[in-house]
Amino acid sequence: MSYKAHCELEPYRLPPAYHRLGRAVLCLVIMLMAGCFKYDALPALMEAIRNDDLAGVRASLEKQPNLEPVCVADDVCKPLAYAAEFGDLDIIKSILDAGADPNGRNAAGDTAFMAAENAFAIAGKSRAAVRAVQEYLLRSGTDPNQANSLGNTAFMCMAAGGDAKMMEIALDYGAEVNHQNVDGWTPLMAAVQFGQNRTALWLLQHKADKTLKDKLGKTAYDYAIWFNHGETAKLLQDYAAQAPRPVRGRRTGRPI
Repeated sequence: MSYKAHCELEPYRLPPAYHRLGRAVLCLVIMLMAGCFKYDALPALMEAIRNDDLAGVRASLEKQPNLEPVCVADDVCKPLAYAAEFGDLDIIKSILDAGADPNGRNAAGDTAFMAAENAFAIAGKSRAAVRAVQEYLLRSGTDPNQANSLGNTAFMCMAAGGDAKMMEIALDYGAEVNHQNVDGWTPLMAAVQFGQNRTALWLLQHKADKTLKDKLGKTAYDYAIWFNHGETAKLLQDYAAQAPRPVRGRRTGRPI
């Protein structure tokens, strides 16, 4: 991450009689008046997040940093999404309470809801801990269908990871079972790729369309064969549509 702040001032010409110290002092006054030395709390906030320092996060938030900075290429610049990658729910709550957009996107288009999937590898968080973060984000207004630059959604990652319980929760908030990314892949295909049979069955029971094709003209069944998941292929081949399990309906409202 890199954060740059600059201030362009009109050149100021000083009489030759001013010595160097006087010139430096005068320039300092001019810069202060122009606001160039305004304290930027964002780097301190990001460091506190990285160090899992809740007190440091709250202290930085009191200085009102920009919680929605413009991201440069490959930059995880949104404090909320950055915090989600470390999976600390209390820090995430603090950032949301400070006014962060629950749907703010990083350079690659990932929201905090999607970035939370990285907490397993980055912070060694348990599935239950990540699930708590993602559910809180949903209750805070996160759109489960917001896709990144590749068209992937967090729901697809959950399918690939076999987390049917979190998928059930996301479905309550309107997650799309048959979403297709830029290559035409669906959550069912993501589950099939990793041989997630229980998740594939769950998707089929919730109206996943096994006949959908990607841009190569392949279905989930084709990929089950391609990835040598014979049991998954048989499941897809033999499954007959059944009445889907009831969905409780989209939840709304900020958590207490």
